[in-house]
Amino acid sequence: MGAVKRAVDDDPRPGRFVLTGSVRADVEEQMWPGTGRLIRVQMFGMTEQEIRNTSPMVPAPKLLDALVAGDVNALSLPVPSHDLRDYIEQAIRGGFPSLVLDHTPDTRDVWVDSYLEQLLTRDGHLRIADREQYKLARYFEAVAANSAGIVEHKTIYDAAAVDRRTADTYDVLLERLFITEQIPAWTSSRLDRLIKMPKRYVVDGALMAAALGAAVDTILGNGELLGRTIDTFVMARLRPEIS
Repeated sequence: MGAVKRAVDDDPRPGRFVLTGSVRADVEEQMWPGTGRLIRVQMFGMTEQEIRNTSPMVPAPKLLDALVAGDVNALSLPVPSHDLRDYIEQAIRGGFPSLVLDHTPDTRDVWVDSYLEQLLTRDGHLRIADREQYKLARYFEAVAANSAGIVEHKTIYDAAAVDRRTADTYDVLLERLFITEQIPAWTSSRLDRLIKMPKRYVVDGALMAAALGAAVDTILGNGELLGRTIDTFVMARLRPEIS
């Protein structure tokens, strides 16, 4: 990072470097030399349009633009048509490119279980003690069980058997790991948006299902979990559209 900093200071033309890497810069408490020199571009999971697009070089039409323009012809149902089971399968498959492009249904569960375990025990380990790693995993499970919900924070941290202070720390850590998000309340009043309780989301349905150990049949047999899964799926597809 130091070499890039010096190069940018010498020649500030934009677009000369693309930096990728782990989340260490966000979760480690170190001096950060990128302020004023870098622009963060947040990456999201693949949308269904991108997944189904047979011509990757041709951009898919933007959903929100079509809705604003009232262009009904730009909105089409999948062919063949989907039933509820199909949508749940898509929801818990997630949008990670590796899950979508590289893995079969037989290996997806192994990949996402390993990914989540390493996030919570390796990347999360940067900010919490070894003895607390199981608490972070349990807290994330409680968040996943309430994804897309508006519940008292106490409900979540009581379910995880941690105190409020620990839960606040975990919330910050999970958001810095880019696996959870809090959406402000929907209201035209900016003050109310700060006061009212936000909705908590797991950012990807595959992570939500992995944390809960939930398969398609499990979700279809539980009305509350079904609703949360669909809501989480829709949000995961709207984030890149909004961006």
